Amino acid sequence: LSPLGQKARAELFGEFVSDTSHVRSLLAGSAPGLELADRLFSAQHVSRVTCTCPDKTPICKHVVAVAYAVAERMTEDPMRFIRWRGL
Repeated sequence: LSPLGQKARAELFGEFVSDTSHVRSLLAGSAPGLELADRLFSAQHVSRVTCTCPDKTPICKHVVAVAYAVAERMTEDPMRFIRWRGL
């Protein structure tokens, strides 16, 4: 993930503080409000996806396996993603 800028982190933190339903949603395993979710989970935040395997497809089975592992970690502890984003 590409890092969030200081301004984006401050805005997101303010959203979490002013509306705790976002945190409750994450803890329940759901996404926060749509606007906030888009700012946290947008595909634009993925800076690059690479693998050194000989497979020539843009997204190989190894990248998919990593994505599943990340999803599993987020399911175990939804707040982990918030920490990964620097909040």
